[in-house]
Formats: sequence, C-alpha cells, structure tokens
Amino acid sequence: MLPGFDFFVSHSSQDYNKIQKLIQKLNKQKKNVYCDWINDTDYLKRKLVGTSTLEVIKKRIQQSKALIWVRSDASLRSNWVKYELNYAQILGKEIFYIDANEIDNEILKYFKHDEFWFEDEDFENIELFS
Repeated sequence: MLPGFDFFVSHSSQDYNKIQKLIQKLNKQKKNVYCDWINDTDYLKRKLVGTSTLEVIKKRIQQSKALIWVRSDASLRSNWVKYELNYAQILGKEIFYIDANEIDNEILKYFKHDEFWFEDEDFENIELFS
C-alpha cells in the first residue's frame, strides 16, 4: 500500500528551521506530513536534482490530501514552490498557507489559500534544474 499524507509541505529550503518547527507542531496534531528532505532522503538529494526528483515530488503531492505552502520571501521566489502549487491545484488538492513568521506562535494557524498569484498554464515548463 502506498503511503498517504495529510499534508505536502511546499517551502523554500532557506526556511529549514521554520519547516522543522512546523512539522513538529503538525505531528503533535496527529497529522502525517510529507517534507522532501525528511521523508525521501534516499531518493532526493539536493545536489542531484533532476527529472527523477520531479517525479518523486509529483507522486508525493498525489499521495497527499492537501498542500500547505509556507509563505516567505524565499518561497515566493522559488520555481519549485510555484510548480508544486500549480500541480496540486490541477489535481484538485486543497491548498493552505501559513506565513513562515507565524510558525513560532504558540497556536498554529494555517488558512485556506485564496490568492492564486502562482497560476501558470505553462507551469510544466518552469525552469527547475538551473
């Protein structure tokens, strides 16, 4: 049986420390969370990014009930985040967001995403491997 995740976490690797805290908080809420550098250390290597990386990411989004985008300056500039958001949207996944600065707050609040700045009909041609 394939694994299933409550959330796929779309983020910038520059927000590493915040992402660790977010995952800990979601796990305490009994949420099964997918994060590439935690769940797929055998398959995904940051220094060996290629088409197989993209296939793993797409599969994990398919296996997730929803996506949480961690909004930060770095993630707003990330082509990977833009790709992940577009891919989740075409699959009909619920998309939530949390501001990276809010992760440190005592109460974790994430919201239904309602701004579609990332929409790109040609998202499959976004440069991911530069």
